[in-house]
Amino acid sequence: MGATFEDSFWETDFNGTLGFDVLNRRMKDGQKVCHDIIEFFKKRAKADQQYGKTLRNIARAAEDNEDGDLGVSWKTALTHTVKTAILHENSAMHYTRLVDDLTKYAEGAKVEIKQIEEKMKERLKTKKITHGKMTECKRTYIDKCRESQNLEEQYESAKMAVTTTVKELEKLRVKTEKSRENMEKADTAYKQSVDTLEHARVHWIADMEDCCRNFQSLEEERIYIIRDELWKCSNIDSQLCVDWDESCESIRRCLEVCDVQNEIRNFIRTNMTGKIRPGRIEYENYFTDQNTNSSSLPRSKGLRALEAQTENRNSYTSTPFITTHLLPAIHLLPTERSAVRNSSPPSPRSPPVPVPRTSRGFMSDSYSPCSSRKYPHSSTYQDVDEDDEYSVIH
Repeated sequence: MGATFEDSFWETDFNGTLGFDVLNRRMKDGQKVCHDIIEFFKKRAKADQQYGKTLRNIARAAEDNEDGDLGVSWKTALTHTVKTAILHENSAMHYTRLVDDLTKYAEGAKVEIKQIEEKMKERLKTKKITHGKMTECKRTYIDKCRESQNLEEQYESAKMAVTTTVKELEKLRVKTEKSRENMEKADTAYKQSVDTLEHARVHWIADMEDCCRNFQSLEEERIYIIRDELWKCSNIDSQLCVDWDESCESIRRCLEVCDVQNEIRNFIRTNMTGKIRPGRIEYENYFTDQNTNSSSLPRSKGLRALEAQTENRNSYTSTPFITTHLLPAIHLLPTERSAVRNSSPPSPRSPPVPVPRTSRGFMSDSYSPCSSRKYPHSSTYQDVDEDDEYSVIH
């Protein structure tokens, strides 16, 4: 069996309290350590809770705009961040449980230590009072013994002296006997005080032994519980690191299959706009362009489209498709309308093809300007470009 408190905290001073004071201070220091560890666990729980919440907010705020294998890796990293947040939140819950367990033990131990302390202080107080009474009885006893001894010596001397009268001798005798009686009473009181003190001493020693055993039991329990709580704390952090590393490993596996050239090819294949580069812009002389443009009126884009369509139709008929009664419906400049009215039909390159006449021009009965934007009398119907759109009004 190892060392014990019961055999290690005594002292020779009868009223000494050094051993008890050392043990009691140890108990109080142990309680303070418990409270410090509880505060540590509380702060760790709060820190993990706040860290997990921060990680969640970071993952939610991040935008997922990447494609390909790199995008998968980025998504995995965000998922890992959320998982890490969950791990820290779980860690905070574990620390909270440790706080509850250690707080429960500390409160119970505090009550038990308080009871033992009060009991020992009461025993110490009783022992000191009893010792004080014994000391007073001893002092009285010694004084009475000395007084009786002096009177005995005086009485013997008076008996030997020839000048001492009978009356004086009788007076000394009575005084000596009374002193002897007082001495005997003091002796009895002194003996009783010693017995009472011994009784108090025995009880105090027994209580001190119980106190030492109880304090040692509480100390062993405290050490065991704190060791167990710190072990659990280490397990929480260790498991957190293991889970964290496994989550990081998933990110590394995704990054291993990420190839730079593949990412470039995927981006080009998905977002390619073309391979032809813009052509060279030639120099245009202002005066040359002005002389060329002065010989002809400006033409709108709609007129150019109509001329192209008319030229295509005139290859089949000598009658122009553009008639004067359609001019108000065409978006032309005033000068262009006059030019169209005054223009003569081109020479036919082939015999004219009879076309059924309508009240509005050379159109087939099936042609509906409102329902179709295609021109008749053409081997291939072409849609009018949206930018060159015009309408025909009945």
